[in-house]
Amino acid sequence: MKRRPRYDVCASVISDLQFDARVWKEARSLAAGGRSVLLVGPVFDIDRPRRRFDPSGVEVHEFPIGRRDRRKS
Repeated sequence: MKRRPRYDVCASVISDLQFDARVWKEARSLAAGGRSVLLVGPVFDIDRPRRRFDPSGVEVHEFPIGRRDRRKS
């Protein structure tokens, strides 16, 4: 049986991950301190869930929440 990776920190976010600087600052600080970090959260304008690794060492799981309306209000 394949073992799943273990994380020291798993953060689930409800804001758009692309623009939440507070979340990224904390996640990158934890990773720089040697912690294994997973971020899970929504992103506008993607078609399907995606998994990626930030250069800082943070693993990111993103899921689509629709399209952002580009019209000005």
